Amino acid sequence: MQDNGRILNALIQEQALYYRSLVPSDLEALRAAHQALFPIDYEDSFYQAAVRGDQSIVSIAAVYRNGHKEELAGFLTARVCCLRECDTTDRVLLGLNSSLLDAYSALYILTVGVLEPVRHRGIGSKLLAAILEQAKERGCYSVYLHVIDYNAAAIGFYKRNRFQEIALLHDFYYIGSGRQLNPEQTRYNAYLYALPLELSDASPFQLWACFDILVSSFRRLLARISWTIPGTFLKVRHLRCFGAMQKPDIEMGRDRGEGG
Repeated sequence: MQDNGRILNALIQEQALYYRSLVPSDLEALRAAHQALFPIDYEDSFYQAAVRGDQSIVSIAAVYRNGHKEELAGFLTARVCCLRECDTTDRVLLGLNSSLLDAYSALYILTVGVLEPVRHRGIGSKLLAAILEQAKERGCYSVYLHVIDYNAAAIGFYKRNRFQEIALLHDFYYIGSGRQLNPEQTRYNAYLYALPLELSDASPFQLWACFDILVSSFRRLLARISWTIPGTFLKVRHLRCFGAMQKPDIEMGRDRGEGG
């Protein structure tokens, strides 16, 4: 294994990495990398969509040349989705459940991976920067992901790249591959992470939507006051937003792919 790592490092030192979208010829390498890096078994339809750009999936691959053949060194897959189609709980936790945002898009990061011999070269950060540029070009309003709670390396990576922890979701993942941290445990918690909205890049309509979110959060605060003060005159209705900066600790039970 160490010899393979030395050979790979030598190849990459001779010729620099370059970045492009995943293509159909990456299919088997992408599958092998996921099985080596993640405890989750992804369906074949995911790999097919990732290399073909189907089902609104976008991707970035870090590759190098080994003779006349391209080799995969790292990858990032994500899905562009309309906010009205995103998971309702995620929208509430992110503070993006205002109806004014329904027509906007979000980028949900599915998987990020860098092969062991070429880690600690900034490849992951370059993959992330490239996908964030795509998100901006596509007019995405938010970028978010889920990461299993024991993946300290992935959590540190997202924090270094300005993602913020939003919530801890209990029993989020169901993993039965046998490659998980504890083969006898199938349920694992996940953290929800998101990249804060850059208000300086927001349109007037987006700023109005943010104002609507703040108003919703204020209504929730007033509602709490009304519940704790007997006979209060405060009557608050149509509460819609938890607020993105809170960190609720809630029970979940969804089977989702690992985001990190």
